[in-house]
Amino acid sequence: MNERIAFMRERALRSIPQGDPKGGELRRESMDQTEGEPSVIREAKAAASFFRGRTLVIHDSELVIGDTPRKFMDEKIQPAIFGRRSWTSGAWNASDKTECLFQEGILSWAGNHKTLDYDTIFAIGFNGICRQIDDRLGRLSSEEEDYQEKKDFLEALKIVAEGYLKLSERYADYALELAEKESDPIRREELRKISQNCRNTPANPPKDFWEACQCAWFSFFFVPDAPGRVDQYLAPYYKEDIEKGIITREFAKDLISCLGSNISRSLAHRAESAHIII
Repeated sequence: MNERIAFMRERALRSIPQGDPKGGELRRESMDQTEGEPSVIREAKAAASFFRGRTLVIHDSELVIGDTPRKFMDEKIQPAIFGRRSWTSGAWNASDKTECLFQEGILSWAGNHKTLDYDTIFAIGFNGICRQIDDRLGRLSSEEEDYQEKKDFLEALKIVAEGYLKLSERYADYALELAEKESDPIRREELRKISQNCRNTPANPPKDFWEACQCAWFSFFFVPDAPGRVDQYLAPYYKEDIEKGIITREFAKDLISCLGSNISRSLAHRAESAHIII
């Protein structure tokens, strides 16, 4: 473990999220401005307002950026460790063959957990999703059943997507601002590259492994529940960059460690039990 990753690991173990102090005010302002509009549109505009105004956080040394404000502790936080638990399939009435998987702790109820469609984000980006929404809106007929509900829902999706793109643009601007103030030439160049990454993704498909790691994190940051098959959607970018000599294995490890640190830090402090994966 090199100095950068050791520093990030120590920071993750000594910090807890504080929530964004702007969050409540941004939501109230948006809700006040959208009275009388459909509820799905109001919620979408409130989410977009938060993305456009939330506090930006870029920590020292990190290569994959984006976080909520945090409180740093004097002592390390001691996370719980996942252990096997005995479950039953409950009302599902699973077959005996499946039931044993619950009892062995291999399967468990997932509640309302969800995983973003990372393959689509990596293939077409949020801009591509917005184009798909526009295409469906263009084909929507007023004669369709539940026409207005469908229209409101599609418009709400686009409002949220465009709001989130504004967040990545704000991070791009912020990273460039920090780069201009940075005295260390190495870190200055890192921040400039980070700015370029945030300018391109998740709006568009990532162009290299560093962008792919940032895209993965921004996607998780959007729906912070499960990172999906990281190995599968990052592997092509890693292989291509290694073959072209764009990155070294050691730097790729740094990028993966930064991504893993961010995901672990996010999951560890909002789950009832969690473990640090770095």
